[in-house]
Amino acid sequence: MTKKKEYSPEFLRFWNVYPQRHRPDDKFEAWLCWLARMKEKVNPETLIACASEYEKEERRLGKVGTEFVLRAATFLGPRERYLAYLPKAEPPRAAAKPVAPAEPRVDARPYLREILANLSVRRMP
Repeated sequence: MTKKKEYSPEFLRFWNVYPQRHRPDDKFEAWLCWLARMKEKVNPETLIACASEYEKEERRLGKVGTEFVLRAATFLGPRERYLAYLPKAEPPRAAAKPVAPAEPRVDARPYLREILANLSVRRMP
């Protein structure tokens, strides 16, 4: 009697997003690594987003379907290779600050000349 493997819906989403290799990948081994990350309280959506970013990168480089795609178990493994593909958060947009009217500029040169003229310079003996 064999026990049917039941994968979580989140893992199946990850598996469908993850790029294909040149040979079939071991789904059960990836599932075990997935469970280990869940025990470490890693957000499943983070792993799915990382897999999506990895797939985009590998597609851009023309590596999808080759031996150069990491095995899913390696991607999810204890070395946390998925962290290299965290989606970059867009920087928050700064709220438009109201621009205060500029104060009129005052030319300080005449005042400085007067102060310098009134200073007595002492010479050292």
